[in-house]
Amino acid sequence: MEHILGWPRPASQMTPDCEPVTDAHLKSRMKTIDFGPFNATCYDLFGKVLKRALDKVGVENPGLLAALSTEGALCCRFIRGSHVPSNHSWGCAIDLKVSGVLVPLGADWTLKGLMDLYPYLHAEKIYSGMGYKHRKDSMHFEASEELILGWKAANLL
Repeated sequence: MEHILGWPRPASQMTPDCEPVTDAHLKSRMKTIDFGPFNATCYDLFGKVLKRALDKVGVENPGLLAALSTEGALCCRFIRGSHVPSNHSWGCAIDLKVSGVLVPLGADWTLKGLMDLYPYLHAEKIYSGMGYKHRKDSMHFEASEELILGWKAANLL
């Protein structure tokens, strides 16, 4: 992310806590989007892709869409316990809840609703933290490298 989009704020100012994006170009790309049952602020291109996926969920599984809410998207910080920026720092990730339930970080279980949602997001090249090897994060969905490289190739950044 940092090689393609740049740092959302100077590395020396990153912390484990949510901070605002200070890079002027990235800040201008952050948009608050109405996804139906919730709003979230994210990178505009990520928001468009996520909205397209959730609009399809709304047509094919309106009960699932209605049950979704978010724990947040844009949150400029390091990944907990590291000095690596979270993809939330660029507004290219979102944490989702189903019926108000948030799967805790590291849980060895997930929610059926998140499993049902995954094919819609995967079709849009959004990756799930369910597949993380070392620390499961099934609430977490982020723009895949393929998606970001596609934006770069199309000169959309």
